[in-house]
Amino acid sequence: MKLLVRATLGFLLLCISIQLWGHEGHDGNVTSESRLSQEGKGASLTVTLNGFTKESVSMDIMQYPTQSVMIPYNAASGRPVEFYLDMDDITAVYINGQLVCVEPDDELELTLNYGENGRFSNLEVTGGNNEKSVALNELLQAINALRRENRFKKQGLAAVVTQVSAEEQQQLCVSQIAAEKERLEAAKGSLSEAGYNYLLAESEATIYAVGIEYPYVLSGTRNVPLDSCFTEGYTSLLEGYEVKSDDASLRNRNYTSFLVLYCQYVDNLPLVKSGKISEIKPFNLESLFYRLVNFYENEKVRDVVLFSYLFQNVVSGNPDFETIDKLVNEYFTSYNLNEEYKQELNRVMQ
Repeated sequence: MKLLVRATLGFLLLCISIQLWGHEGHDGNVTSESRLSQEGKGASLTVTLNGFTKESVSMDIMQYPTQSVMIPYNAASGRPVEFYLDMDDITAVYINGQLVCVEPDDELELTLNYGENGRFSNLEVTGGNNEKSVALNELLQAINALRRENRFKKQGLAAVVTQVSAEEQQQLCVSQIAAEKERLEAAKGSLSEAGYNYLLAESEATIYAVGIEYPYVLSGTRNVPLDSCFTEGYTSLLEGYEVKSDDASLRNRNYTSFLVLYCQYVDNLPLVKSGKISEIKPFNLESLFYRLVNFYENEKVRDVVLFSYLFQNVVSGNPDFETIDKLVNEYFTSYNLNEEYKQELNRVMQ
């Protein structure tokens, strides 16, 4: 994927093998209409930053974590920053850490508001040519607001710090996923199929991952026995769960990372149900790779899960380079179907 970034700059930038263009028109801006007609396809984001005082704006692409952008920003000018993405499927980007979902041919206008202390306040979708994409991002913001209202923490450690018990966290996960699915279902008619699937996968990955990991986080952080951190509802949290295999869901990196965790959850369930918590043993790098190979029979799902697993081990700095290299080669030879995954792995391993 090629990423072109247009901002109110008068010089050329180059960052991590992505083409970045600084361009200033007669009024200091390039319109979405002219940009899309010049490039032929893709999506554009025009971002206004109110109260933002830092000297650079960041953009990260969830599907391509190695391709991040940091561009200079002149807060005094008040001019919006414009991004162009050459893309052919739904894509998630983080602008200054705030998640935005973009679909092909979108022209979205966004406003990021910051308070007097410079802290992020909220994101508004202030315009766009695609009603379904506007609705998707408005729903995303509504879900984020719902999480804040319910005090749902996306990270287990944050819940531990705020003294959330295992039982409270389990109940909160159950009620939160129900509430988010209800919101999604109510809005389904106003969303594209890809947008609905992508956001549902995002909700499931975020909430279920917290629910699965919380007993282990709680035990490790508070130094209490692991068997005291499981609740009665733990084993039924994902009862009857069906793994998603549609393209939009599998483009969600949070979801494919969750599928690595889900495999381990299913394997440990018999021990949790029988009270043999002490017999739970962590997988090592190699054994989990082969467990994932056998666990996921759908070749498309297996491909992206193995990629996600290997990618995370590479970027997290796992020191077992020899084993990683061996597993990556086996993945390329026997399981890789999507050429983009191969390119991305090769990029981070250089």
